[in-house]
Amino acid sequence: TNSTNGGLRLPGFSYQSLICAHHASTQGTKSQQSLTQIVHKINCILLTKKAPFNMMCLSKTPPARAMGKLTTHVLDTVHGRPASGVSVSLFRLSGERREPVASASTNSDGRCSGPLLEGANFVAGTYEIVFGAADYFRRAGVQLPALPFLEEVVLRFGVADASQNYHVPLVMTPWSYSTYRGS
Repeated sequence: TNSTNGGLRLPGFSYQSLICAHHASTQGTKSQQSLTQIVHKINCILLTKKAPFNMMCLSKTPPARAMGKLTTHVLDTVHGRPASGVSVSLFRLSGERREPVASASTNSDGRCSGPLLEGANFVAGTYEIVFGAADYFRRAGVQLPALPFLEEVVLRFGVADASQNYHVPLVMTPWSYSTYRGS
């Protein structure tokens, strides 16, 4: 059957299920609760009341979207160590628009303290990570010309499936760099 609750069509749910859904959703604002939390509350109510249609409600729980993340790691091959203190800026590209999304600095292991993007903020699209290569090498004591060969390393890449993890490491010197897609 099709039931309606506040204009939202919920195919396959009975009237009794919607009463429980309404009761569970009134415990807080709808914007504060995910569908998973509401379904969990419904199932708790139904288990308490030993309702015969509990399994139907469980089967209507939508599959959770796998949440991927975007991470990076920087290695200094001149000194043979992780590159600590490299500035990292992430941009999302859309047509001519270049939107700043995140910025960080690498830690003593050459990694950012957390993902650059994750969860619902990580969506399919084209991205750029900009690494402050010359500033890092200057601080590391490497003599660079006034106009360095690599001031910044800009990696432009596509994310086809944001439910997967994308690890974008950078292996660099003042004159070269390499990257690949890790996981």
